[in-house]
Amino acid sequence: MKVFKALFFLILVFGFIVIISALASEGSILENGKNANFPSGEPDPVKVPVQTSPKNNTEFTHFPRKATLHWRSVSGASGYDVEVDCNGCREAGKWDSEVGQSWQKLTVKVTSHTFTFSGDNLGRWRVRAIKSGRRSDWSSWWTFKFKTGETPETQTETTQAEATAAKTATAQAATAKTATAQTAKARTQATSVKATAAQVSAAPKQFFLDFVDAYLIFSPSSNSFQIITEGTVMSYGNDWKRQQLKPYLFHIRQKFWKDFFWQVNTSRKEVYKVTGGKFGKGGGTAKKLGVVVDIVGGDKKTPPERFFLRFKKAYLVYVPASKTLQITAEGSVLSYGSDWMKCQMKSYLYHVKLKSWQGFYWKINTGRKEAYKVRDGEFCKPGGSASALKMGVRVVE
Repeated sequence: MKVFKALFFLILVFGFIVIISALASEGSILENGKNANFPSGEPDPVKVPVQTSPKNNTEFTHFPRKATLHWRSVSGASGYDVEVDCNGCREAGKWDSEVGQSWQKLTVKVTSHTFTFSGDNLGRWRVRAIKSGRRSDWSSWWTFKFKTGETPETQTETTQAEATAAKTATAQAATAKTATAQTAKARTQATSVKATAAQVSAAPKQFFLDFVDAYLIFSPSSNSFQIITEGTVMSYGNDWKRQQLKPYLFHIRQKFWKDFFWQVNTSRKEVYKVTGGKFGKGGGTAKKLGVVVDIVGGDKKTPPERFFLRFKKAYLVYVPASKTLQITAEGSVLSYGSDWMKCQMKSYLYHVKLKSWQGFYWKINTGRKEAYKVRDGEFCKPGGSASALKMGVRVVE
C-alpha cells in the first residue's frame, strides 16, 4: 500500500511538471502580469517630427510677413498637425491659445506650411505626425518674430484725398495752359496763379509731424523696446538704455541725454524726469511728467509683462537745409534720426522712412500740409498707393 501511494505521488509530480513545461512552451507564463513570450498587441508610438526651419528664435524683417515652416518626414505618416500661435494678436502680452484658440491650427499632408503672419508680433509653432489614425506627441515650441515696422492691415488703394489732389493739379495745369492762349487779362491772372504757386512751393525752414497717438512700449523679460505711432514703429530703441531697479521700478534714457533720465514706476503708473541722479542707482531731483502709463501684468513683487508710456505731445521735426530729423516727446528727444532715410523730391515734397521699413514710406506735402503712407512705391521716386495719415503737418517758412 505504501509503495502504491509513493508511486502515485511520483506520477502526479511528473504530470504536473509536464503540464507546466507545455504551458511555458506555448507562451502562457506571465511575468509581471504580462505574457513573457508574446507581444502586448500595442503598436509602437508614432515618432515626433523633427523641426528644421526657420530655426528657433528667428527674427524676420521682410514684408509682407510670409513664412514657411519645415520639418522632417516621419516614416508611414499620412499627415501632420501644425499649430501656429501669436503673442499679442488677441490680447496684449498673452498667447492666443491662452485666451481662446491658437492663431492657426490645421492638418497638412506635406512636410511644410506657408502662412502670412499678423503684425510685428512674437509667434511660435509646433508640429505632430499622424499615422494610421494615431498621433505623435507635439514637438517643442519654436519661436519667431517679425520686425518690419509695418502695420497688420494692408491698404493698396489710393485715398480719396490723393485722388482729389491729383485731379485738382491736373485741372490747374490745364487752366494755366489755356490761359497762355487767351486775352491779356487771362495772362495776368495766370501769372498771379504762378506767383502764388511759387510761394507755396518754397522750401520750408522746417516742418513738424504732430502725432495723435505716439507711445513707447517696453517688455522687461525680452528687453524689447519700441516707439510707435499710427501702428508704425519709429524706433526699436537701439540708442536707448534700460535698467530695472525693482520689479516695478525702471530707469530708461536715450544715450545722448545728459544729466537726466526717466524713472518709470509701474506700481504707481507714474513717470518722472530725474536730474542730478545716477542712472541705474537713484538719487537726484524728480519731476513728474504728464505721461499716461498702461501696464500689462505684474505687481510690486513681479515685473510687468510690458508697459506703455502714452505721450500727450509728441512730434517729428525735420530741417531740409541740414537734413536733420528728430522725434521729440515731453520736451525730450527720443530719436536723433540716425536710423532714418530722408529724400527731398521737390521744394514742398518729402519722403522719410525708418531704414528697417519694408514696402512703405511716409510722404509729406508741406504745400498742402498733408502726410501720407505710401505702399507699393519706390522710396525717393514718384508712384505707389497712398493713404492719408492722421498726424498733423506744421510748416515754418
